[in-house]
Amino acid sequence: MGQSWIDINNQAQEVWAKQYLLKKRAGMTRSNAGLSASNGWNESEPALRFLLRLEGNASCEASSILLKKMELSWVQQKNKHRVKKTQPVNISVQSSNQLKRLAASLGMTKVKTMEALISTQVDTQKQIIAQQKKSHEQRKQQLEQSKIALNAAKAEKHLLEIELQDLKTAREGLLCQLQEQKKKIKALEVKNRKIADLFPDY
Repeated sequence: MGQSWIDINNQAQEVWAKQYLLKKRAGMTRSNAGLSASNGWNESEPALRFLLRLEGNASCEASSILLKKMELSWVQQKNKHRVKKTQPVNISVQSSNQLKRLAASLGMTKVKTMEALISTQVDTQKQIIAQQKKSHEQRKQQLEQSKIALNAAKAEKHLLEIELQDLKTAREGLLCQLQEQKKKIKALEVKNRKIADLFPDY
């Protein structure tokens, strides 16, 4: 047995399979082939798990028919989204010849080569934009950090200014006290001299 087309981890396929089985049981598909097998599905069970169980019962003709129908329908569903719209592109003869030689060296068609070049350039541009965005974010973070550091420095400067002012105030207070002490000492010296004058022989 080859590799199963059923991907139990494919959410898109799960949704599609559930819708297909519901339509099959409601008679909304082109053919009733495999209808009896679809009737064995309980809606509470994941659709893909049900289909895997049917694969394990290859001897059942109804199951084989249903699985084959669904596989073909799933392939068509996938291919439908892969169809690319094309449009003509006018380029110079020189560029066309260069494209032809490049395509030949790569073993590709001119269209595939051009698509690859465009895709590569788009990816490169995306990387450049992503890098620029990353650099911008880094500069923004550095600027924010610089602002924080500047604000911290300003706050520290303010605290130092307050501390300096407190020291100046304390110094002025000490100077005042010193002057008072000098006055007291001078007064005592004057008093002592007067006493000495009154009692010269003492």
